[in-house]
Amino acid sequence: MVSAYRANNTLRILVRELDQRRPGFLGAIIEQANKAGANEIFACFTHGVLSGKAMENIRGSHLKKVIVTNTIPISENGMPLVEGGQIEVLSVAKLLASAIKSIHDETSVSSLFI
Repeated sequence: MVSAYRANNTLRILVRELDQRRPGFLGAIIEQANKAGANEIFACFTHGVLSGKAMENIRGSHLKKVIVTNTIPISENGMPLVEGGQIEVLSVAKLLASAIKSIHDETSVSSLFI
């Protein structure tokens, strides 16, 4: 599902589910945003499944930054993009630790996501 809206004079595009069976889909959205005059384009993924030509595509795209969590390790060929700041990896360690503690203490885990 793709949604597009304007907020604070900025075009925001939200892709809720990226279908792995449609290669090039995100690239097409990025290209359209660039043609529409977007100043900065970011992509964010919970799980950075950056396989196949993903690193090459990121390197050659108009993306300012790709933000992913560390639930899947970045491949070795992606490390130059991490070191160069084009990919940012966020840790889920504190969230997982809090979830484990909540389960142990028999308190709500859902409160971590609100």
